[in-house]
Amino acid sequence: MWWAHKTRQVRPVAVGQVRLAHALTQRTHVRDALAAGDLRVGQAKVIVYALAQLPPDLDPELAL
Repeated sequence: MWWAHKTRQVRPVAVGQVRLAHALTQRTHVRDALAAGDLRVGQAKVIVYALAQLPPDLDPELAL
């Protein structure tokens, strides 16, 4: 992965950052809280992972 090489990080760390960045494009409330300093990166990762595990037929109001 070129991002790992460019940023001099080990591949698993770089892959995790790219996955989080992609998830934050769809989870704007988490992105905004992270940008405001209300969440740490580790907390944001846990939240987006948990939201991704919700059933697809769940009422969208519950997944906010």
